[in-house]
Amino acid sequence: MIECIVNVSEGSDAARIATIASAAGVVLLDVHSDPVHNRSVLTLAGTSESVMSAIRSVATVSIATLDIRDHTGVHPRLGVIDVVPFVPLPDLTTPAPDSDEAARAGEGVVRGEAARSRDEFAEWLGAKGVPCFLYGSQRRLSDIRRNAFTSLEPDTGPGRPHPSAGACCVGARRSLVAYNLWLRSHDLDLARSIAASMRRTTLQAMAFDMGDSVQASFNVLDPHQLPLDKLYSETSDLCSSRGVAIDHPELVGLLPARALYEVQPRLWNTLDLSVTRTVEWRLWNPPLIEGNVSAR
Repeated sequence: MIECIVNVSEGSDAARIATIASAAGVVLLDVHSDPVHNRSVLTLAGTSESVMSAIRSVATVSIATLDIRDHTGVHPRLGVIDVVPFVPLPDLTTPAPDSDEAARAGEGVVRGEAARSRDEFAEWLGAKGVPCFLYGSQRRLSDIRRNAFTSLEPDTGPGRPHPSAGACCVGARRSLVAYNLWLRSHDLDLARSIAASMRRTTLQAMAFDMGDSVQASFNVLDPHQLPLDKLYSETSDLCSSRGVAIDHPELVGLLPARALYEVQPRLWNTLDLSVTRTVEWRLWNPPLIEGNVSAR
């Protein structure tokens, strides 16, 4: 069993998003789209074989449907199938590591199941003419974004971007939570400063100009050490110290149940969380394909 979170460079055309999402079939658990980022996050989960078949179909349809040369959006991207991380499903219920030994055991799971799926998909997509860069314990996604096609050559596929599909970042990692905080401000420099101040080993952060406001965008790498309510309160305090407030939070895609239960239930609604937004709940209650495309 494995999870794959596909980041596609299309977030505004509902018909295109639906066509791409439908290619995933029954393993599709969720679609989260944003027109300003111009990006959709598709969450797939199931057996390794079923997920691999689904992501190949999603990639094939995306490449046939989208052209990176026409793409505009605030989120950085290398290609139409931009980021494809694989996450072992047992990791969803494995407690966050409290020791070096537990951490090594967890990384072993990632290196095994997830890395095999990562390498298989990258070889397949590279053979289709789309260069792929691998990331995981030895290389970060941010390193690829900075150095692709300059000091860093693709791991599979040709040495230059595909004319219309660009390139793909294919990873193997533990589960994380993607979480946005929209600020009551138009000051992008301020949002960047707040994101930089919040950044730490367990928290990646960026800032975006969303047109009518700015956004601090986070990847919570360990929601046990940094629960979402703590992230919200720390960011709120930092914003207050700089004369700005949080407008609203946004969970991107799904989160593991263990991350939800780090937060007191009375705060779930305020923080844009619910049991139905967990991977585990969706695995047992799969949504209809035509009914799970959502956009803020």
